[in-house]
Amino acid sequence: MFIDQILIDTLYSSSIKNGLKESVVIEASNVSENFYVNPKVEWDLARDFPNVAPPFKNFFLEFRAPSIRITEKGMENWPKENPVRWGLWCIDGFIEPEPEDLLSNSLGALNEAQWVVSIILFARWKGGSYLGPHWRWDVYIKSDGSLILNEQGKVAIANAPLDLTAKRLEQEPETFKETEESLRDFLMSGFLAISFMHCKNVVLRKETPPAVQPTPKQKRQRVQPYQPVTYHVLDIEPMKQVLKTEGKSEQVGLQRALHICRGHFSTYTEDHKLFGKYAGTFWIPQHVRGSAESGFAAKDYRIKLEK
Repeated sequence: MFIDQILIDTLYSSSIKNGLKESVVIEASNVSENFYVNPKVEWDLARDFPNVAPPFKNFFLEFRAPSIRITEKGMENWPKENPVRWGLWCIDGFIEPEPEDLLSNSLGALNEAQWVVSIILFARWKGGSYLGPHWRWDVYIKSDGSLILNEQGKVAIANAPLDLTAKRLEQEPETFKETEESLRDFLMSGFLAISFMHCKNVVLRKETPPAVQPTPKQKRQRVQPYQPVTYHVLDIEPMKQVLKTEGKSEQVGLQRALHICRGHFSTYTEDHKLFGKYAGTFWIPQHVRGSAESGFAAKDYRIKLEK
């Protein structure tokens, strides 16, 4: 797992490693395949992600690059200059230290936000060893899970470079803008994963890998076995079938099909419990036609959001 590469790297502080160890790790490479191998190549932050409410307070989405992608020019091999692995560390709430350029862009959207999620990009290029962090975005999310828009109708999003190479771009506004826009696809792959997590018939399957035993040389150096991080695989295959049959994703594109998954939050108290059993806040997905033949279960999938 990509997160294990970060955790065993001596470059990172104990505070970063401890924060990552406490995160819910989600392997979402099948989502990146859907994102990049999609006939509709233009994604819009304001329209195409129906619900990006954070499913956990602290979670790490990791992706492996697909072998191919679809662009305006057609199908092509994954570019050699693009990362082969990337991860998005998502934290519900501001993290410290707060970069000045993030703060200056945050104040207008804070009043409307139910969640402010800091998203930090880690990435590895082929043959490279430095994993990041490379970039940070702060996104502002309404209570219905949609992204907050500014007065110009664009998504209110603050961003800042985190590594030294990217920081040099701050002196070159045009290059800085181009770099941030080139990284947006990785951010949007995370938004797509979160949107899927709010859909019916999408499950998180827990995986506990075996401990990695030290080599004979490492044993002589008293290196202890390493227990890789327990992670969850985001299984979207059932939902993909629903999007294909009910949402007509092959005709209208994955973006429009995803909007069948919209829903709403409902809070149930001790006096008025969900099904007479459960108290708390739940995401209730919008009803979509379905059948046993299309793989649609009667039981809704819900993510209980941590508070």
